[in-house]
Amino acid sequence: TIGEVSAPAFEVFAYDGENLALNKSATAGHLNEQAYLSNDDDMGTRWGSNGASHPDNDWWYVDLENAYDIYAVAIMWETARPANYVLEASETAADDSWLPIKTITDVLPVISPKYEVYVDLTVHPCRYMRVRATSTVGGHDNLAYGISMFDVQVFGTESASPTKAVS
Repeated sequence: TIGEVSAPAFEVFAYDGENLALNKSATAGHLNEQAYLSNDDDMGTRWGSNGASHPDNDWWYVDLENAYDIYAVAIMWETARPANYVLEASETAADDSWLPIKTITDVLPVISPKYEVYVDLTVHPCRYMRVRATSTVGGHDNLAYGISMFDVQVFGTESASPTKAVS
């Protein structure tokens, strides 16, 4: 299944501070009911998009519940991962509200079933943080796969922005 996999153990990402995404509400463009599997701190689970029919522009985002000044994102990709992707921030998660905060290009294919990416950012305020693939790395036999993430971690400090969770 998409949700349950065997994944090798790995060390905690190398950022100080609280993982702001841990167990927060997550939403995805495909297989949304499993979106929470990419921020549950369990390397035996993952979220994966239905990339066979929509290999590019797959997305996943987390609601951090409050506004934070994001300074780093760490992603543990499964073999099905994007060749190019954008980290985006929003205060509302409305379709037209996403602002690109970092573009990652030319991710090299690797054979390993895990691929760690640590992204240092210019501090950017947001409540919602999205990962959006713009093109994917071909899977086995270069078949079109979507994206699949074991874990996403977001690091930042509380923002002076007025965006707060709705009670």
